Amino acid sequence: MKSDEFAALSKYERASLVCGSTDSHRARSSQLASLSELIEQQNALLKSGMRTWTTCRMVNESECAICTPKIVNRCTDGAVPIDSNYEAKVRDDYVSQYEAIKSSDSAEMSRCSQLVLQMPVSEAYGLYLSGLDPVGGVASGVSTPNTVTTAENPTVVARTKASQPQGYAGQMKDGSRHGVGTQSYGNGDKYYGDWRDDMRHGKGTYFYNDGRVYEGAWVADKLDGYVTQTFPSGEIYEGFMKKDQLDGYGVLTCPDGSSFDFYYENGKRVSGTYCPKSSY
Repeated sequence: MKSDEFAALSKYERASLVCGSTDSHRARSSQLASLSELIEQQNALLKSGMRTWTTCRMVNESECAICTPKIVNRCTDGAVPIDSNYEAKVRDDYVSQYEAIKSSDSAEMSRCSQLVLQMPVSEAYGLYLSGLDPVGGVASGVSTPNTVTTAENPTVVARTKASQPQGYAGQMKDGSRHGVGTQSYGNGDKYYGDWRDDMRHGKGTYFYNDGRVYEGAWVADKLDGYVTQTFPSGEIYEGFMKKDQLDGYGVLTCPDGSSFDFYYENGKRVSGTYCPKSSY
């Protein structure tokens, strides 16, 4: 939007546009959408009481023992009972996160609007262009005001991001990582996703420097819930973890398309067959 079009809006329309365009509001909206989808998935899972797994096996369909083998990949779907108490706990955690973020967003939008309503038009337009948040607080990722110079608005007052922990870029609260952010580690690993009180908490993805990628639910800095593990070899494991330990059902898909059911208890494999030359 051009500056003259922005100036032609009412002050309430300008406030709504500025506050709705901030990076922090967009991040919270994205979080709410993701959590809403996860809550719906958990409710559907609890209603059915079963989780469907697709199991594939390489079988020989040759008509005789001495004939040339005719190897084909056969897949079947099977239902596995869920742990209702555990899945309800996961759902309730998502609901708690959703309510907290929604409340935070409502409060921040209200504070933002009050400040923008008192600003000169040029100052409000500068904030609109920058996407920065004029208020501090939960998930705003901002601190003290600084003067920003632009060609169109020579003295626009905006706010810049607060001092971040080393290797971190994202939202903060009271000096701690809180909201959505990316943490790069000294060994080359990287985490992107939700944070709460300086811990990985919510939905996130961890990228290892050796090419492994773990994506799923985090609770108090540990993988806890449904997780997808992708390996450089092309193997993919999808299953459950508790406190960074594999626990419960899972499926390992091999690079050739075959897949195998697994079951773990406290990180120990109870059943399951690894892929040939597996790196898992």
